[in-house]
Amino acid sequence: MPITERPNKDAIIKVTDIFRDAMRPLITRNLSRVRNLSVEDAVKYSLQPRQQDDFSRALKNNPRDIKGAIDIAMVPPVINSQWRNIFSQVFRQCRQSNLDQMDNARI
Repeated sequence: MPITERPNKDAIIKVTDIFRDAMRPLITRNLSRVRNLSVEDAVKYSLQPRQQDDFSRALKNNPRDIKGAIDIAMVPPVINSQWRNIFSQVFRQCRQSNLDQMDNARI
């Protein structure tokens, strides 16, 4: 069922925004630890071409706001791409499968 047809769509949108806003600083702070890549490049290289375009477009509108350019749909691929190097240490108690489930979830 599309989100527009759900009776609790406002709550879903709100919690999604809260999650996205919580993940943005966590992602950018930890991606700064990736060797030989800027945070911007680490995000961009993690994304599919359409998401790369969306990310680049958001940065073009506000070049200093890398956090703000990260959309909720970008969170799973960014974390997955740097799982071994960075995020497995951040999320020691999580499993890779949990991120796969989040990546496959449909809101």
